[in-house]
Amino acid sequence: MKIYKVGGAVRDKILGLTPIDIDYVVVGSSVKEMLDLGFLPVGKHFPVFLHPTTHAEYALARCERKTGVGYHGFQFYTTPDISLEDDLARRDITINAIAEDKNGHFIDPFSGINDLHNKIIRHVSNAFIEDPLRVLRVARFKVRFEPFNFHIAPETIELMKQISKSNELQSLPKERIWGELCKALDSTNGTIYVFFEVLHKVGALPIVLPEFVPIFENNQYQKQFKQILSFIDQYVDSHLNNSPNNIDIIHNIENKLILIYYYLINIIHPNDINDMLFKMSLSLLSNASTLLKLIINYYFNLIDDRIFHDVNFIYNLITGLDPIRQKMRFLRFMNLVKIINLIDNSTKNSINAEQYKTTNKFNQSLDLINSIITDFLQINYKQITQNLNRNQIIETVKSIKQQIIQKKINKF
Repeated sequence: MKIYKVGGAVRDKILGLTPIDIDYVVVGSSVKEMLDLGFLPVGKHFPVFLHPTTHAEYALARCERKTGVGYHGFQFYTTPDISLEDDLARRDITINAIAEDKNGHFIDPFSGINDLHNKIIRHVSNAFIEDPLRVLRVARFKVRFEPFNFHIAPETIELMKQISKSNELQSLPKERIWGELCKALDSTNGTIYVFFEVLHKVGALPIVLPEFVPIFENNQYQKQFKQILSFIDQYVDSHLNNSPNNIDIIHNIENKLILIYYYLINIIHPNDINDMLFKMSLSLLSNASTLLKLIINYYFNLIDDRIFHDVNFIYNLITGLDPIRQKMRFLRFMNLVKIINLIDNSTKNSINAEQYKTTNKFNQSLDLINSIITDFLQINYKQITQNLNRNQIIETVKSIKQQIIQKKINKF
């Protein structure tokens, strides 16, 4: 048995970056031997194990053969005679096909180190075209290494175009597409636009993310979208503290997704929002879809002059946001609209610019809403609804809330 570090950890070490995860490949072993050594099996489609103490991932060296359509259409072979080079040969790009032995020596049969030095993203072999997911993976790696000025090799671009012209991309489950997009959104370098740009260049965008195609049919849309994406990265990432937990990171990725779709709708179809929202929400994660709808329906209410004097307007706004029963969703909504307001005030050519107020006035409206909700929480519902029927309860609670709103407006 021989064990090697492989993949991203080796690549990042050569680049002088701190590896996020360290994966290992095991050559000359078997499932039985790994189990006997106490490794925990976790792989669904091929033998992957967790180390009994470090919990790092160890995979048996394997090779693969294309047997069907799509990224699932492979048969894997994991026998002790499969070599390290056999395992590296199945990988997507050369910079991911480098191994490191226990003595720190690199094994690089496909010149990945040379490509790292020359800042090239290049496929390992023509077997690249057998897995359609690699089109999105290459686009994601272009985003990841854009600050280092990496470029995709022309011959790899041609293979990506070849995949796009086949029926392979159509077989990708939506979850896999979202998975690659979300990994690209996890980047904090302000280059997410590159992901869409690469997919457009190779003809994959109409298949995997067709709603973004109109962006690349209009130069003004492209310029505006690129600028907004940069601000989304900047402002969303700035909301993370120095030690974010997993929930913060997941929410940050989802928040970027919501904001991207919000601006996509406003850029392309500002006069047909409901139709576009319906079509796009079918593709979004459930939580993201709900928050996107709330933003579409209520953001402009927060920057409407009526929020400072119209009781019914404010009552309907707060009722729609449902902040007491949906506290966490409301807090995320408030954070997102703050970011939208920052972006709107940062862009030179804001969409619907005539509707936007100053950040100061916007913040005043948020303070007013939060103050009203705080007083709503002090209502003794049990006391005021005694001996009332359902309709009377509804009208009584509404009246009390409207009185609270009126008092708050008078103070503002």
